[in-house]
Amino acid sequence: METLKVGQIVDGRVRKLKPYGVFVDIGGYFAMLHNSTISQSPISDPKQIFQLHDWVRAIITWMDIDKGRVLLSTADLEPQPGDMLTDPLTVYKSAEETVRNRVE
Repeated sequence: METLKVGQIVDGRVRKLKPYGVFVDIGGYFAMLHNSTISQSPISDPKQIFQLHDWVRAIITWMDIDKGRVLLSTADLEPQPGDMLTDPLTVYKSAEETVRNRVE
């Protein structure tokens, strides 16, 4: 966990689907991707977008190293609101550029 930091883009695999979000394995650590941070457009069920073992690219938005908790967002990587609902691969491919443009 020492190699992870807030603002870092990470890749992982969906390991659990819950009604409130998904748990993503990011290099041996389980991180939470809550429904509210999947897209800038509202979703009611993460199964609208994800299936078990799907590849995910997300940005770390919060960490508690002592408790081993990590929160992720794909909504923060969307070039346009709702892109995660229509074309997640485009969101993943443009992730670095989107983050760079928001910082500038």
